[in-house]
Amino acid sequence: MKIHGQDPVSFQDVKDEIFDMVKPKDPLKISLQDLINSNQGDTVTTILIDLNGFWTYENREALVANDNENSADLDDT
Repeated sequence: MKIHGQDPVSFQDVKDEIFDMVKPKDPLKISLQDLINSNQGDTVTTILIDLNGFWTYENREALVANDNENSADLDDT
């Protein structure tokens, strides 16, 4: 991430975010069934294995705000 001008993200923050999304039965581990039950398996997998997917998830709020600004600009023309 440093190479791409992004601040590094702490492992603990990512882990906490994933556990908050999945809400596993056991607070110390996430099982396959936990991922299935949470309906977040695709998002969790993308965050863990794809830098672009992680970046998109990490910046989702800024991307939505940017899309809203672009839509407003199009409405003004």
